[in-house]
Amino acid sequence: MKRKKIELKYKKERVIFSDVLPYETPLIFSNRHFYRFLVKYKIKTEDNKLYWDTRMPDGAFESLKLLFGISANKTDGSVSIDRQKIKAPFSYRIAHKQGKFRELTIIHPLNQLQMVEFYEKYKYLILHHCNQSNFSIRRPDKVACYFYYKDRLHEQLLGKKVDSKEEYMNEYENLKSYFSYQKYSNIYKFYEDYRYQRAEKKFNKLVKFDIQDCFNSIYTHSIVWATLGGIAQGKNAWHNNQIKDTFGNEFDDLMQKMNFGETNGIVIGPEFSRIFAEIILQRVDKDVENRMISKGKYLNKDYECYRYVDDYFLFYDDEEIKDQILEQFSLHLREYKLTISDSKTKLFEKPFVTDITIAKQKIDYLFAENLKIKIQDEIVSENSDEEEKDIVDTNEKDENNFKIEKLREFLSEKRSLYINPNVFNAKYKVIIKESGAEYKSVINYSLAKVCSRLETLLKKFDSRFKYLSYFTKHPEKLSDDEREKCIKLRKQDEKNLTSFMVNVLDVVFFLYSNNKRINTTLKVLSILNVIILYFKNNYHLKKEKVIRFDNSNIEIVFKKIQDEINLVMQTTPFNQSTQLEAFYLLLALKEMGDEYAISDDIINKYLCVEKDSRQAKEHTFWNMLLISVLLYYYSDNTEYTDSLDFLKDVIFEKIKGIDKQQRKISAELTLLKMDILACPHLNDDYKKEVLILFGVTDNLKQEEIIKYAIKQKSWFIKWKGFNLNYEINAKVSQEVYS
Repeated sequence: MKRKKIELKYKKERVIFSDVLPYETPLIFSNRHFYRFLVKYKIKTEDNKLYWDTRMPDGAFESLKLLFGISANKTDGSVSIDRQKIKAPFSYRIAHKQGKFRELTIIHPLNQLQMVEFYEKYKYLILHHCNQSNFSIRRPDKVACYFYYKDRLHEQLLGKKVDSKEEYMNEYENLKSYFSYQKYSNIYKFYEDYRYQRAEKKFNKLVKFDIQDCFNSIYTHSIVWATLGGIAQGKNAWHNNQIKDTFGNEFDDLMQKMNFGETNGIVIGPEFSRIFAEIILQRVDKDVENRMISKGKYLNKDYECYRYVDDYFLFYDDEEIKDQILEQFSLHLREYKLTISDSKTKLFEKPFVTDITIAKQKIDYLFAENLKIKIQDEIVSENSDEEEKDIVDTNEKDENNFKIEKLREFLSEKRSLYINPNVFNAKYKVIIKESGAEYKSVINYSLAKVCSRLETLLKKFDSRFKYLSYFTKHPEKLSDDEREKCIKLRKQDEKNLTSFMVNVLDVVFFLYSNNKRINTTLKVLSILNVIILYFKNNYHLKKEKVIRFDNSNIEIVFKKIQDEINLVMQTTPFNQSTQLEAFYLLLALKEMGDEYAISDDIINKYLCVEKDSRQAKEHTFWNMLLISVLLYYYSDNTEYTDSLDFLKDVIFEKIKGIDKQQRKISAELTLLKMDILACPHLNDDYKKEVLILFGVTDNLKQEEIIKYAIKQKSWFIKWKGFNLNYEINAKVSQEVYS
């Protein structure tokens, strides 16, 4: 896969779309339009003031006031926000482990903007404090000034070239992070790296441990202690009032204000929270290493220790050294109100092979044997020396240079593309049972494997199929025998791929059924995107349209996707705590077209809505992400008219259920109200009623805000022009954990 290193045109506001949101948001949700709004009107915070361009239109300014919850005059150009900094974050839950969940957070837009100022002011101090530990293997290393643009297979799946400039700008607005990171972007890369292998050669024992409920346990004031030289120096500066205007104190203050003034625990999900934790743990690491040095025990000689976020790997030989190091970690973590998780502490002896490693190796072999294209050359077969081979990369340098000689090579090949889902699924279950691994530990890996192999297989399949498609449209270039064989072979390939894809979908949804989480749902969406992209798009060969697949075969595959998502909705119990997992799949149905929409009855049944006795107040616990996905999915489809009306009532009751004074500081209601104003599926009268609930009663201001929102098109939810392929690739590029 080609990778182009492209220099960024630096904008400090890029923090908004790289470091302030959790990964697990719907594909239709992003900060892209919010970012553009900030840049266009030069909106910023500085020294507890909010600034803007006084030349901005009245509708934009009224929207700014609504977005940040402020009162101000446009011509002033700034307003104090010192009293308005405390905000209530939007917290939502996602499935994590069996019967357990993780709580993630989206902070208020004003706090997001303040994080831009903080990064700009302290970016080099952040780097300094994140480069103190010799243990850390995931830490900010420098401000990202380049990103790698990947030439993916999607041009081939689309059947045409894409505009490189547009792709570049799209990629820029989906940067993985503000900083570039050392040394590993994903923990599993560490297992495959020479450092892990080297440590295994040097030492016979390994203990893995992590911090108990790390992010929820962090005491925000401890950032001050960590950045002022340690617990003793930090507390001394604290008691002597020497912390004002320090980096640590400002970080502490900002983390509190975005979390409703809380000092116990930090918001979970955004990258800046991982940086906050990293700074504290860097100090702990350094203190532990220094303490061991004082005992005459040295890193890389007597032990090796690596930390990825809050996961530790300690390699050693001497049990006494291990006990001393764990004791030091316990003591120094306790100073920062953190503890080691006893239940997750595991000991290994050489060879360091975990149940997950064993399972992954067996899964790799299972995929290699069952997800592939085989070629058998007819000429070889006639000589009774049958030799099957995996097709290698046959990507042509010039995809539009169709040679008769190449076609003749393809016509002489027999290809097989087949997978038995029942056999595959049975073997997969055996692997899980025999290895002792849990489904949740390998499901993301397995689905990612399906996606990458499927992309590669389609590329290999396409190497012949596009030739057959082109010459089927231009039979005049072939002999009678070649023409007949070409048409027949093309139909056969199309039928085989359709059957293969149905079987692959059986495998995918079997895997998904065992562990329905946001990350696994996004992995399934990645696979569905590849399939939809390939089947939905025709070829553009030699500047002419060439039909890729018959509608009947597209119908078979798309109907299979619809049936599987239907089954997920019917067999997944709706949980008030975890509302989003299965619902993200609706975006794939929307991409395929209204003819594949899921029925209104199934959605209502899943949401536990009694159609004949609907009470909006009973459903105001629906969070704004679920509401937004529903609004997007219902859109202008007349089948959902009644459900859309009910959803409007739920929104109205949800807002009214919050005290008027709290509405402005609520991140959830702020995001919801802004997206309602831009939503093209809601009428102006309804939007005006919503504005009244937020204190905007003047009719002229209401109309200005609504008119500007329509011009803006989107604040956080992409109502129009959603592109599943683009959004999936943007989301995958931002993944932190597998």
